[in-house]
Amino acid sequence: MTVTELAIKRPSAVAMFFLAIAVLGIMLYQRLPVDLLPTMNWPMVTIVTTWPGAGPKEVETMVSRPIEDAVVSLNKLKHIRSVNRENVSIVMLEFDMSANSDIVLQETQRTVTTIRSQLPDDAEEPQIIKADMGALPILRLAVSSEMSQPDLYTFVDQYVRPRLEQVDGVGQVVITGAAKREIQVAVDPDRLATHGLSLAQVNQVLAADNLDVPAGKLFTPTQDYTVRLAGKYETLSEIEMTRIPLADGSAIYLRDIAQVTDTIKSDRSLTRLDQVSALGIQIVKQSQANSVRTSDRVRKVLDKVEAEYGSLVNVEVAQDITIFNRNSINEVQRNIAEALITVALVLLVFLHSMRNSLIVLIAIPISIVSTFITMKLMDFSINLMTMMSLGMVIGVLVDDSIVVLENIHQWMKRESVLKRLRLKVETKLDWPPCRSLLWTS
Repeated sequence: MTVTELAIKRPSAVAMFFLAIAVLGIMLYQRLPVDLLPTMNWPMVTIVTTWPGAGPKEVETMVSRPIEDAVVSLNKLKHIRSVNRENVSIVMLEFDMSANSDIVLQETQRTVTTIRSQLPDDAEEPQIIKADMGALPILRLAVSSEMSQPDLYTFVDQYVRPRLEQVDGVGQVVITGAAKREIQVAVDPDRLATHGLSLAQVNQVLAADNLDVPAGKLFTPTQDYTVRLAGKYETLSEIEMTRIPLADGSAIYLRDIAQVTDTIKSDRSLTRLDQVSALGIQIVKQSQANSVRTSDRVRKVLDKVEAEYGSLVNVEVAQDITIFNRNSINEVQRNIAEALITVALVLLVFLHSMRNSLIVLIAIPISIVSTFITMKLMDFSINLMTMMSLGMVIGVLVDDSIVVLENIHQWMKRESVLKRLRLKVETKLDWPPCRSLLWTS
């Protein structure tokens, strides 16, 4: 029994089947992620290594070249580019498009780990970053307040950031433009030379004194206690009173050779809101999360934060890329709806049949909705590409519908007996749509 014969002899069963497909498609449509562009496999890895106090030449010789020599043997590697700046080395690896980005990332991490001992000891751990278009921030927030910048950063880091990180779909919350507290020790070189000391000796003494040291355990009949010796600095006076031993056995205080100040760490980034200094917050979604729904959830949390701490801070949404995503996808959906209505009106004008127009208005949406089932199974997202594809395929569906309807009218005119008509339809309606589809393709 062919599909056409089954549709004619079992209309109720076929109607229930397509109704189930339509319901399943609508349910899965609500679970599909929404993005501006589809997820792309971009096999490119960036290795960022920070070496404080080093110049570009030293960075190139001591950091970039060992990394380049190690990763040059990676499979499917096409190009290596490096950028050497003051304090930082950036090595960019571009692989062949056939390479799997996740496997490439793992191999790069394993290779860089093996040559970590060849890098300078005071260089930070290399950060390996995979190119991911979905890792771009979907929301940029600006937080302003009458509090000082260090206090504002502390407040946002303790009360706002944790609540944003708990939102479903949020992958990372990045704070930018923060004025962080910093304790600076300005050493007088003349006094240092007078006492026969070096900066390395002073640094070593400060590092050794600013530690919390475990001191063992204390046991009682009912409880066990872990004992720790609290040695970290808590005030500026404690830092100034640090004893520095000299070669002759005597000692001096840090205040005798240096000036200790509580200041703000120098930062090269700046965030302003309406010409007022502010704190920036970037919201990065998870790779498979729905950007539109994640943005809505974040906005609800911001409303709660505003209600609780509105007297202390002012949170403004500086940029929301999901607005453009919504408008673009809504525009494509509107175009699809206009195309369906236009097709129905054209069929009504030329075929003079309201029934045929209703058939098209029902058949084409069901065909489109059923596509969402396959999109969910294939891990596709709702984006400009998929929506434009659905819009373009409407033309093919219209051609097939017209061909089928024309054949039905043709055989209805030729046949006078319903039973003979069904036999003709079973054999005559299968191939015309297929030929039309192949010709259109």
